[in-house]
Amino acid sequence: MSEKVGILKFLGDIWGPESTNVFLATKPEQNLFSVSPLISAWRDKQDIIVEFIIEKDAKMDVYYSMAHYEDGAKEKSKANAVGARLLWVELEGDNEGQARPKDALEKLISDGIIPRPTYRIQSSSENAQHWYWILDGVYSADIIETLNRRLAYYLDADRACWNIDRVLRPPFTHNHKRKRAYKDGSAPAVDIIEATGIIHQPQQFKDLPGVRVQLTEIAEFGDIPDIDTVFRKYPWDNKHSDVFSAGKDQFWDPKAGKEGDYTGRGNAMARLAYFCAEVGMTDEAMYCVLDDADKRWEKFTGRHDRDRRIVEFIYKAREKYPSPIFVVEQQSEEPVQRLYRFGDFLKTEVNFEWLIQDLIAKQTINFLTAVPGVGKSRLAIQLGAALATGTDFLSWKMLGTRKVVFFSLEMGHPMLKHFASNLAKEGTYDPDMLQENFWLVPTGEPMPFSSQ
Repeated sequence: MSEKVGILKFLGDIWGPESTNVFLATKPEQNLFSVSPLISAWRDKQDIIVEFIIEKDAKMDVYYSMAHYEDGAKEKSKANAVGARLLWVELEGDNEGQARPKDALEKLISDGIIPRPTYRIQSSSENAQHWYWILDGVYSADIIETLNRRLAYYLDADRACWNIDRVLRPPFTHNHKRKRAYKDGSAPAVDIIEATGIIHQPQQFKDLPGVRVQLTEIAEFGDIPDIDTVFRKYPWDNKHSDVFSAGKDQFWDPKAGKEGDYTGRGNAMARLAYFCAEVGMTDEAMYCVLDDADKRWEKFTGRHDRDRRIVEFIYKAREKYPSPIFVVEQQSEEPVQRLYRFGDFLKTEVNFEWLIQDLIAKQTINFLTAVPGVGKSRLAIQLGAALATGTDFLSWKMLGTRKVVFFSLEMGHPMLKHFASNLAKEGTYDPDMLQENFWLVPTGEPMPFSSQ
């Protein structure tokens, strides 16, 4: 297949048969932050578009946006995007926190909840791929972005690559950005490594898990502290201080022709984000650290999506060290009914399972409250022992056994042992099952769950 025919076939699958506005861009090698846009009418000018790609690819990086844009649009922007006829993810397996494409493919095949992509494209090394699922029509930006985000989280792909106005390299071009990785100075080709030809429907992705999403934009954060305040307030170890203090030149060793001390600016920013979250920094303090590093390292400097890219590092870190900035997105896009007539309410179908028959349901949070000294702790220990051994609790039937951890945040070790010893002497509960399923944590003091 010739270069021209290959590009035309690929873009025809991506953009479809419609005559619509599409976006192309180039990045001159000598100025990575200067993007020259070209918006043109696909199908009406398809030959001109393909010739443009081939001509510019000789000396610079060429990109295209997967979206359709409004008639008369003069620039690529999310506001001008009508929708798209595909879903996509970008996998950079060499970056911290992202899966290698082969691992993502194994997960996709073994889980079986989403179909194999229509295209898999390698953009440089075997660990750098774009995957596309061609859809049966053009769908709105909301649908595309929702499913793209879920795909990115599910496959551990780039979680900043879900936006409708994203640009990527088309196949049959070259990755000039990676020239320095090749001793002969050549640019690696962007190649199609799989093309199934299969068209998909959005409902085939309905089983994708929900993801954590942002509640606020960066502008709605609290006051961003200065970097000196952050260093005084939070503990820093030597390793992460060295990463933060590194200069831009430390991320590339031109003599060795390979990455330098910190294996890439993106990896270094991810390491800093995880460290900041681990030591208990606020979101504002984390942003301060990453913003300061980026101003010196120039990873995202000059990009229109700079703030969003920085905040994505905070998102990833907060998955492990949660913060109130996150909520879990509902998987269903259908509206939830809140108001019912009484008779209609009785007719609704619900499904849930009991943990303790007619007392406690699975996946619920329950509170036991009373005035001090009436025996809440003793009752809670007995409830825990009943759950651990499958023993009926008072007049309620226990449905199986459960692993139980009892945090004693008021009684210390001596008093808790006294209660536990009395429980063992009763002979009500199987001691072997207690040993296997019942753990006790006698801290004897309050534990701030919001920061542990």
